Formats: sequence, structure tokens, C-alpha cells
Amino acid sequence: MQAYSVDLRQRVVAGYEKGFETILEVAERFQLSDSFIQKLLRRKRQPAKASVAQEKNEKERARAAQMGDNRDNSSDSRYWRTLDKELIKGKYYMTYAKFKE
Repeated sequence: MQAYSVDLRQRVVAGYEKGFETILEVAERFQLSDSFIQKLLRRKRQPAKASVAQEKNEKERARAAQMGDNRDNSSDSRYWRTLDKELIKGKYYMTYAKFKE
């Protein structure tokens, strides 16, 4: 299977969206299969998906660190890890430190 440039893909989609040609005519003009053009049109209509790295970043932002109270048997985020903010019920007591994102 041959990889097509982004420029060619954009020209194919623009050629069809102008409304002067059918998918078969565009396919013939660019020497591509009609199924490939249909796939390009489906991709353009679908909303863009976030990348795996972006999804991981969003999940990390929705987490909170926990602090122990300095007792002998106290555990904090070093032991429990961070906590999903969705699981926190009630109001927070204070913001100890706020870091730039």
C-alpha cells in the first residue's frame, strides 16, 4: 500500500467538497480508488481524537496529592499515590502549594 501525502489528501477532499464532481470522478482524476476517497471523507467528518499522551495528561491533571499528619502510622501520597479528584467528597482544607502547569 502506498502512503499518500497530506497535500494530496487535502486536494482530494477539497475536490469532492466543491460539489462539481462525484466520488468516482474525483477518484478517476487523482487515480485513486473510490473506497479510499470515502475513507478520507469519513475521517474528515469524524471529530479528532485526542492522542494517548493528551488523554494521559488530562487524567493526571484530575488527580490530587495527599499529605499525612506526621504521626508514626500516617501515610501520604508517597504510599498511596495520587487520588482521583472525582473521589474527593467535601471541601478541601487548604492549598499548601500551587505549581504552574
